[in-house]
Amino acid sequence: MKPSPRIASIRGFVLIVLAVTGLIAACQTAPPMLAPTESRLVQPASTAAEPVVTPTQASKPTLTAAPLPTVPLVLESSMVEYSIPLHIQHKTQDVLVLMFELDQPIQGRVYWWPDDESYQTANSMAFDGFQTRHLLSLQGLAPGHTYQITVGLPGEDGIDRIPTFMGEFWGPLEITTLSEAIFPLTIGVFGDSGFGETLTRDLAAQLSSYAPDFIIHTGDLVYRADEQGGPEAAYQLKWYQTLSSLLEKTVIYPVVGNHEYDPDAILKGIPYYFSAFPMLDELQGGWQEAPAGAERQWYALEFGSLQMVFLNTQQLYGGSAREQQDVWLKSRLADPGFSATIVVFHVPPFTSGLHNLDGQAVISRWVSEFEASNVVLVLSGHDHNYERLERNGITYLVSGGGSSVLYPLQQRREESLRFDLKSHFVYLEVSAEELQIKVFDVEGTLFDSETIALHP
Repeated sequence: MKPSPRIASIRGFVLIVLAVTGLIAACQTAPPMLAPTESRLVQPASTAAEPVVTPTQASKPTLTAAPLPTVPLVLESSMVEYSIPLHIQHKTQDVLVLMFELDQPIQGRVYWWPDDESYQTANSMAFDGFQTRHLLSLQGLAPGHTYQITVGLPGEDGIDRIPTFMGEFWGPLEITTLSEAIFPLTIGVFGDSGFGETLTRDLAAQLSSYAPDFIIHTGDLVYRADEQGGPEAAYQLKWYQTLSSLLEKTVIYPVVGNHEYDPDAILKGIPYYFSAFPMLDELQGGWQEAPAGAERQWYALEFGSLQMVFLNTQQLYGGSAREQQDVWLKSRLADPGFSATIVVFHVPPFTSGLHNLDGQAVISRWVSEFEASNVVLVLSGHDHNYERLERNGITYLVSGGGSSVLYPLQQRREESLRFDLKSHFVYLEVSAEELQIKVFDVEGTLFDSETIALHP
């Protein structure tokens, strides 16, 4: 599919609305390869989280009328609150996938407009009031353009106002679509941030100031959910509110951490993570309902000849879908359409920190596959520190310093080139020829850097 040309207006957009009660899931088989200038999210056939439950039935897609030229919207607070604030689940050059949940079923509208125009000229589309949770796909957007996006809910005076989140104003979002050329691509990386600390807020704000195209989170999104009485409230405080400076500007792509399976992180029999991050289809031709039990266990992002593969290391420790994930990984690594691969998962195969023995399953099942293919970089978390290692031509980064809770050096591995006991984030700058790694602490001080040549 050829990307949409740059346009100054946003007439002719298509909004497809999918609202669900409870869990939301959608998937389909991977489509043919895209042209080098396109990006896509790719997901495998459905798998089941541990333990398996049947999610509630999703509603059929709701198609609405053509966008209105003007809208009755004011940027003031509504009496209705978000349970899950409006945020991005996925983005490409011309598509933004949005998700939000309200504290009550109510019909409303989604508004979007170019950043350099007034909200009074916004386009809008209606969503129904039968459900509280909604997934929305804005399509036909201009590559490399910034859009402001918000939800409007009607008041007694007929004017739409914006829902609040935890008593505070949320948004409008300011989201930039990927550029038509894709490269250069900028990516933020951090993980193990789930305490809801002020330091994590500051780290997120520092990372947001670099305006990355998107964020990779290396797992353990929320710790100690019982402190808030359950995972829903814990995610509100320790994920959405703590990372608001990022979530209002870009998309975060996470992987499953071991603490996503903690007993207090389970809701209705499955990790709440899979409710917060539902399955997404290939964004071509609308949404398709998933079979019961489908979860976003692993997935891939494609950027021309570069792919990013996101895996679930918890499947290696007794998960029922372990073999299925391995087969999918091998097929991704064997795909001749990619000359370079970045792999992301939670438990690192190699670390000099506290969890230096936890990666044996990763080493035995995956490392030889990496070394036999075009993997250039492996990103992990789990150990709460920063470490850069190199083994057989592959760079391994441990980025688990998303909080003030840090794990000291235990026994330095021979592959280790750098170890720092610092709260931090990683900033990747990717071109067609090379990948630059820069690592910053919470004050914004650069303390490590490296350049990796991408395979021709």
